[in-house]
Amino acid sequence: MTAAPKAAHGTDDAQRRASHPRASVWVSANAGSGKTHALITRVARLLLTGSDPHRILCLTFTKAAAAEMSARLYKRLGNWALMSDDALRDEIAGIEGQVPDATRLTAARKLFARAIETPGGLKIQTIHAFCERLLGRFPLEAGVPPHFEILDERAAQDLMDEVRDAVLRRAASDTKVEADAELGQALARIVARVDELTFDKLLREITAQRGNFAKLMDRFGGFEGICAAIRVALCVGERETADDVRAEIAAIPEPAMKAAADVLANGTKTDAARAALLHACLAAPDPRLGDIDAYVSVFLTQKNEPRKTLITKKLGEDNPVAAAAFEEEQARILRLTGHLRAVGVAEASEAIMALGVAILDAFASAKRARALLDYDDLIAKTRSLLMTGEMAPWVLYKLDGGIDHILVDEAQDTSPEQWDVIARLADEFLSGQGARDVVRTIFAVGDEKQSIFSFQGADPAHFNEMKRYFEKRVKAAGQDWDYVPLTRSFRSVPEVLGAVDRLFEMEAARTGLTASGELDPHIAHRALDTGLVELWELEVPDEG
Repeated sequence: MTAAPKAAHGTDDAQRRASHPRASVWVSANAGSGKTHALITRVARLLLTGSDPHRILCLTFTKAAAAEMSARLYKRLGNWALMSDDALRDEIAGIEGQVPDATRLTAARKLFARAIETPGGLKIQTIHAFCERLLGRFPLEAGVPPHFEILDERAAQDLMDEVRDAVLRRAASDTKVEADAELGQALARIVARVDELTFDKLLREITAQRGNFAKLMDRFGGFEGICAAIRVALCVGERETADDVRAEIAAIPEPAMKAAADVLANGTKTDAARAALLHACLAAPDPRLGDIDAYVSVFLTQKNEPRKTLITKKLGEDNPVAAAAFEEEQARILRLTGHLRAVGVAEASEAIMALGVAILDAFASAKRARALLDYDDLIAKTRSLLMTGEMAPWVLYKLDGGIDHILVDEAQDTSPEQWDVIARLADEFLSGQGARDVVRTIFAVGDEKQSIFSFQGADPAHFNEMKRYFEKRVKAAGQDWDYVPLTRSFRSVPEVLGAVDRLFEMEAARTGLTASGELDPHIAHRALDTGLVELWELEVPDEG
């Protein structure tokens, strides 16, 4: 066949490799390099090679992205149906790299009708929508109500606010119920340490990160396990309390300190003032009732740093025993106050987690009572359905005949739990034990530099981990694998791209963009266009 020229829409060798229908492909795409174009082209080529539309699963991150992708794909297939032979021949030659024959042109014209007539349409959807459909198909196996309803983000937040307020009311009440009394103690500990705004922020962070919080609970065997791990990390005793440490601080070596204070009283005005404070603390019946902080202030600054001068130089030289007593007591106080802060952190952490556990338990109970699943539940229940339990092999067997190709968009924002679902689906047809002998592929496109959803569990470093995982699985199955970096930018001009590349040549700027610290340079498709980059000096406010 005659080699085809590049298509007008900018298809190049990298784009053709990314869309190759018989290879599993991992695509790392710079901004503006045509990643959505590559994904849509791949779906079109899969259809063109005879793949059934309903056996292609395309997962993206948002409903808006799924809608845009569907619209662009249907538009392309619709255009193919109406193009002249010459125009269609050039179009297909551009994406495949060779001129198609008449049979292939005819097949291309029919793709729009095939896609339209597919029951349920092409499966271009968010992973949450996919999980919802899967759980709806296997509700009993997944342990969910057969007629569950979905809590969207707004409704989930409203329900979370409702149960949070209920838990806090229980904690603040004068109830004699043991569980509520423990919540009351936890609440009292927190409000004694933080203001209302910080308290609200802490609770919202726990509820927003409930998926990660649940993983933490599983990792350490529940609430008690987490508390034990925190205490070990902080070198705090299993049942040690702040009162215990304050009692240690209050166990003042009175004879030595009284003698040292008597010496101090004969010194300068500063010495005498410090001596008076020491005598007052030593005379208190129980320093733990309030004078302990005053006693500590003799030895430490407000920043909890050792005071440089405990006794004036001349007085210390004349009374070395008193000077040594002050230094020894300062070291004891410094050690114990540091430990007191560690105990305080442990107790505060336990308190906020106790409230968090109570709120999340109440949230889960409210959802069960109303047959509701939120987005986190969709992923967690699907993951459990496919990975654990006696029914997992049977469910995977039933799915085996329904998916031949998986395409993942915005892969850098896919969370580890979502990857578990995708990997379990792909493993079934990469194992070589599937129900049908056909070429089946996995495709992912993303850019770890553009990951912006870590607050929802996305882990950019996992993007490269999954690349290595699928590469190993695909090659072990004897199938074709390709890694394709898309570096040609169709959006910006050389001057802009060059400025960006030069900026991130600096290690300080590059650190954190990628897990490896390596960056692919940008190549401008608009090579003949020009642009301007202006660098303005930062305005520094006047110190006056």
